[in-house]
Amino acid sequence: MTEPTPLDRLLNSLRALIRAELAEVPFLGAYEYAVVTSDGTASSPASTVDAEPLDKTLNLPDLAKVPIRLPYGVTPPVGALCTIQFLNGNPAKPMVVNFNDPMTLMVFAGGKLPNARQGDMVAVTLGGPSAAATAVMTAFAAQFVSPTGPCVWTPAGPPTIAYGLITSGRPQVKS
Repeated sequence: MTEPTPLDRLLNSLRALIRAELAEVPFLGAYEYAVVTSDGTASSPASTVDAEPLDKTLNLPDLAKVPIRLPYGVTPPVGALCTIQFLNGNPAKPMVVNFNDPMTLMVFAGGKLPNARQGDMVAVTLGGPSAAATAVMTAFAAQFVSPTGPCVWTPAGPPTIAYGLITSGRPQVKS
């Protein structure tokens, strides 16, 4: 191994100075983390998660009690992938801004246990002019909170039907 030269020492000092001046730059991005635990249950949505970074080469910290900003009303499963950002680039202010995996449990109206089998097809009609649909969707939209307040749903145009599959269900439900 060769001895460091004066140029090596100068370059290392310059790199250290730049790193010290730009310490918050790594916290200005959005990073993929995996959920380790959450404080939610089947009857109450999670408000925080503990998470660890997927890419260990970025030297990001493991995080505890990270508030969930979006989406509201979910209890993420262990291992769910989420996107974490740091408010104003401050490493002491992390927040979950998105979940990259489909959620397996959403909690509405006080909480319900899943009541379908895994693999069941579901169809949800969104929209339409009926007063009942408007009331249900407005209550549904009020569950989601944005920085400017609760979301409001306004029906417009013909109804839209969304189709999907249940990704986790109750083993007690029989066909």
